[in-house]
Amino acid sequence: SGLSNSVGCLENAGRKATADGAAVALVRDAGAIPLLVSNTPELCLGWETTNLLTGTTNNPYWLSKTPGGSSGGEAALLASAASPFSVSSDIAGSIRVPAAFCGVYGHKPTPGIIPIEGHIPTLSDEQFPKFLTVGPMARKAEDLPLLLNVMAGENRHVLNLDEPVNIEDIEVFYMTEAMDSIALIKVDKCIQDALLEAVKYLSRCGATVSEEKFKGLEDSVEISISVFFSMKDIPNMLQDPADPKREKNLFLEILKCPIGGASRSLQGLSFALIEKTRLFIPKSKTDFYKDKADKLRTEITRRLGARGVLLYPAHGGAAHAHGGVFPRASGVLYTMPFNILGLPAAVAPLALRRDLRRALPVCLQIIAAPNQDRLCLAVAKQLEMGFGGWRPPQ
Repeated sequence: SGLSNSVGCLENAGRKATADGAAVALVRDAGAIPLLVSNTPELCLGWETTNLLTGTTNNPYWLSKTPGGSSGGEAALLASAASPFSVSSDIAGSIRVPAAFCGVYGHKPTPGIIPIEGHIPTLSDEQFPKFLTVGPMARKAEDLPLLLNVMAGENRHVLNLDEPVNIEDIEVFYMTEAMDSIALIKVDKCIQDALLEAVKYLSRCGATVSEEKFKGLEDSVEISISVFFSMKDIPNMLQDPADPKREKNLFLEILKCPIGGASRSLQGLSFALIEKTRLFIPKSKTDFYKDKADKLRTEITRRLGARGVLLYPAHGGAAHAHGGVFPRASGVLYTMPFNILGLPAAVAPLALRRDLRRALPVCLQIIAAPNQDRLCLAVAKQLEMGFGGWRPPQ
């Protein structure tokens, strides 16, 4: 309440929130002091944190790189030690991509646990609360269960976060990329190597390692785009704020971007382009890919059960340059499927990539079955003990 409510949109300049969001209210009631509302892309619909109202957020490890999005402002603050923890949201990787690019911990909870009332945007579609989650980010793995317990409110009992997890009881599945997908960018070798080192470390800690893979993830692009864009009421980035019945011309707006005359950032317009084209995946295939998603959800949930986790890349690489989201857009399809599938997923930092002019964080994703969030958090904590966790920017 009382802080910025513009969501990066020019037409909302100066607008202030009149009340706390439901999750923020729970954290405030527990004694937290809100510092600020940080930068996001327009309407939180983007994987780089840039907009025409407040500008571009830099990655604290390398200022010419992006912190990711949409919660990139939060991740950059955390990585800089400018705040102790964050209340963020995730509908397609918006917690996990920034956490991975900025080398901090982030968790997308099982949907339906943490209240999402007050979030912008909010859709009327019944699938929306299954895809969007509010969750925590922090520099220390041990802070995630503390925050999750508070943010879950009356639903905290569902997650059993106080139940101890023995790493020796964990079964670790792992994939260094999405099998035979030709639509996803290839995962950088540094990410694959770090993930394999994490598997070896957990094995030394007593966890069981499974070689079984989930082949259905090779359809991540088709499943994610088809199911996500089947929702009703997705914000229209081309709607004219002065005349809501009028839609601006997409290609004219794109042409106006270089001279500063567009009403949205190029990234915002790119979201509109993806929505309109669905990456040329026919609408007639939506039910087909919804069925594939249901089968994949059932398979992963059954196989992971009450003690399994899947280690998986959080992106195809470390943080890329500002504007790099366009050639590397499919990298977010390593996170987006788990919103569609409704599975909890955490991100944990493992190392700094040092073969570049400046070091950049290398992270992985930890996925579990629904309501088994504590397994994600326990593995993140174990990896912090073995690999050192967050490292301050130099």
